[in-house]
Amino acid sequence: MKAVILAAGKGSRISTLVKDVPKPMILYENKPILEHNIMLCKTHGIEDIYINTSHLADLITDYFRDGNKWGVKINYSFEPELLGTAGALSNFKSQLKGNNFLVIYGDNFSSIDLSKLIAKHEKSKATITVALHYREDVSQSGVAEFLADGKITKFIEKPKTNQTQSHYLVASKEYFIVLRML
Repeated sequence: MKAVILAAGKGSRISTLVKDVPKPMILYENKPILEHNIMLCKTHGIEDIYINTSHLADLITDYFRDGNKWGVKINYSFEPELLGTAGALSNFKSQLKGNNFLVIYGDNFSSIDLSKLIAKHEKSKATITVALHYREDVSQSGVAEFLADGKITKFIEKPKTNQTQSHYLVASKEYFIVLRML
């Protein structure tokens, strides 16, 4: 299993609080959030990690280098212009082709059990498996609408109050995707 950690965002919503640090490098318990994500991967046996960078990229690459200090192998892709999730994955296409992999948002902190997520994905034989979490106020989050069997029917970004039906929607601020690159 491989992991792509998305770390290229500009963090524009928090730029007034933290100007000189990319959002994934904000400290939580004296370590960058990105380090927590790398260690989460390592804990679950994922040692082949790909990270996209953009805003203040040197702070990320200088800190993590090749990943050896954490017992992982890190490859980077620099994006002069932000490419979005699909563009970031496209930059690693040759390394990911034919393999299942995780997509992790580098500025989100989670203690999710990746091993269980991977096992559920493999058992379901789904193309994509998305881990969601519950949130009361979804006005600033993306949400997923899904069927009783767990199949997602659509995503809505920052829904308006009249779009939310609490029994159908779950916040998806932090999610992990397991899929196979074609």
